[in-house]
Amino acid sequence: MPSGDDWNGPEIKAIVEAYFWMLGEQFAGRAFSKKDLVKWLGAGALRLRSKGAIERKLCNVSAAVVELGLPRLSGYKPLTHLQSNLLIEVRKVIVERALETESE
Repeated sequence: MPSGDDWNGPEIKAIVEAYFWMLGEQFAGRAFSKKDLVKWLGAGALRLRSKGAIERKLCNVSAAVVELGLPRLSGYKPLTHLQSNLLIEVRKVIVERALETESE
C-alpha cells in the first residue's frame, strides 16, 4: 500500500473515472458488474489498494457527488472523510462533462 492513507492523483483519477462510468451505465439502464470493475481496478491502476479500500473510496465518491448536487451510484452509500483532492477531481469531471447539478 502507498505510504499514508491519502490517495495520489492517478489513483483518484482512476476511481472517479470508474465511478462516473458506472453512474452512466446505471442511468442508461445497462447492466454492469461493480464486483468486476473493483477487481479490474485492483489489478491495474489501484493494484496497491485492497478491495475494501477501493470500495470505501467509491463510497467517498458518492459523498462527493451528493455534496455537489448529483445523484449517486446505487450500492455505494456516502461516507465521510472526504479527501480534498477527491472533491476537486469530482468537480473537474462535472465541469468537463457539463453535468447539471441540483443547484443549477
